[in-house]
Amino acid sequence: LDDDGDWGKGSQAFNTFSQLLEATNNAVAIKSYNEAHGDFEAPWGFLVVFKGYESLANFYQDPSWFDLTLAQRAIPTKSGESPFLYMDGAMATTYQYPSRVDETIYCRQSPKPSICEENVRGFDPDIPNVPASTMELGKSLIPNAGRGVFYTEDFPKGSYFALEDSVHSMIVMPGATEIIHTMLDYYPQKWSKLDNYISGYGFPSGFFGSESHVVDPGITTFVNHGCNGTNNIGGVLEVTELDADVDKMPDSLLRDPMESSFFSPFADRNYMTYATASDKLVKDIKAGEEVLDNYVGMTVDEDWTSWIQGLKASCLGQASGLVVEVENSQKM
Repeated sequence: LDDDGDWGKGSQAFNTFSQLLEATNNAVAIKSYNEAHGDFEAPWGFLVVFKGYESLANFYQDPSWFDLTLAQRAIPTKSGESPFLYMDGAMATTYQYPSRVDETIYCRQSPKPSICEENVRGFDPDIPNVPASTMELGKSLIPNAGRGVFYTEDFPKGSYFALEDSVHSMIVMPGATEIIHTMLDYYPQKWSKLDNYISGYGFPSGFFGSESHVVDPGITTFVNHGCNGTNNIGGVLEVTELDADVDKMPDSLLRDPMESSFFSPFADRNYMTYATASDKLVKDIKAGEEVLDNYVGMTVDEDWTSWIQGLKASCLGQASGLVVEVENSQKM
């Protein structure tokens, strides 16, 4: 920053450099972190450029996976102890989130990045919440959908949705996803149950560099898709499963600023809230209505065609969802 707190020349030069890297496809992401253990007078800031998604996924390894990687790559010492005096999995995770200072500097650009307008930094205590305890499970009103979730009280548009549960969503990181896929090859009968649960009730994310999933907890796990834009929570999109181009993901979804940002300390600090607890009611709700989300954008680019085709078939009554298909096969 300059002395007056504005976006400085050095930061402007870096911004131009990062845009050039992104435009020429010479990198997939840039992450920032601060190091306060260097015996300097103040923390030093660093930027890491990732040239591929595999390295980005390694950056987001959980502590135990990181410790295993260190053990596999380290040169053995005569004492048998780790050659790393100051680095382990717990320390590595501290670099996965940029500082609030980096976020503030990033959002002081002119023009201000649109992503900084996303209302995902904390929760407003004046906005009502729809508690999970006010919902009940029943047979969905959607054909072939199996179970569904229903409101038991009236709630106004704009209310948060099951915050007390949503913040505990299960995140299946790339490392865990890789293990599940490997175990499926060796023990398909046992591990297919876990894989079906994650695929049937969760949604994929590419934010962490490789395949990962977000699975809602509790009763919200059973919320169904609102066909043809009839959802009452989630996003209001420009397309539905019925009129979307099955061969091309819309640019508005493909370039979701939170999911696909090349460099954004704002997204890096707030993604978990966005992915797990950002749903709000998009209309006034009456008791007895079924909870319906919008699944159209809950996929990644490489899965777009099969995802939209599956949603369209389900909405037209031509197919059942994965969960219903698995449960029906177990009855046979």
